[in-house]
Amino acid sequence: MVVPFYEPWRIVEELMMLDHLTNGRLEIGFAAGVPQELARIGLGMQESRERFNEALEILDAALVNPVINHGGKHWKLENLTLMPNVFRQPSPPKWTTVVSTGSAQKSAQRRSKICTGFESVARISEIFDVYREEAAQLGFAAGPDQLAIRRNISISRDAAEAREESQAAKAATLKVVAGDPRVVDRASSLLDAPRAGAGFSLHDDDYIAGTPAQVAEQVIDQCRKCGAGHFLAMLGRSISARRREALTLFGEEVLPQLRRAQID
Repeated sequence: MVVPFYEPWRIVEELMMLDHLTNGRLEIGFAAGVPQELARIGLGMQESRERFNEALEILDAALVNPVINHGGKHWKLENLTLMPNVFRQPSPPKWTTVVSTGSAQKSAQRRSKICTGFESVARISEIFDVYREEAAQLGFAAGPDQLAIRRNISISRDAAEAREESQAAKAATLKVVAGDPRVVDRASSLLDAPRAGAGFSLHDDDYIAGTPAQVAEQVIDQCRKCGAGHFLAMLGRSISARRREALTLFGEEVLPQLRRAQID
């Protein structure tokens, strides 16, 4: 969920409803958004980050208390009660997308699980290490279940075809992020991506390509190296016969191998 797109009380009500409809199986994912999509609704990165951080305070409070009180720059709420009034207990696990060590540290302080992408496995390991260290300082265990990586997957029976598709996917991504001020040659560990000197870089590790067996091997290897227990696969963006084939190959031949893998 791209938080700045919505009023926080609307998010809370819809999450409460989903929590009950799924009988407590809901997990919540929060993201701040990217400049290109935020600009379409007239939001700059600074205001978006302010709204994101303030909304997270409201959302975190709502997960433990059905009555919301908040006084901030963008929202002032006094004894606000929403329907259906309460989350199931324990409340749904939280996920937050991060691109810096500072954001990872902040997420640990919120007891939120984290997901990241774009970067090399080595850089992601640095981000995860900061999260694990902060969690240890706060007295809770941060293992593979709290960590996820997201990668672009190109999969085919023909490995050469998969590699060609992967190159095209990277070229398309470079065009999309060309105007993103957060993209840098070398990522920084400063707090929050939009600030000067912070950001993320694009790395070849973000693009996994090959046959089902080769893809499974690469995914498992990356997860083991950085300690991620969850994996998000992006298998193209368009609806086509090739994408349906890729989804089938990933679901039928890659996922069973991932389920059998052990991540420590």
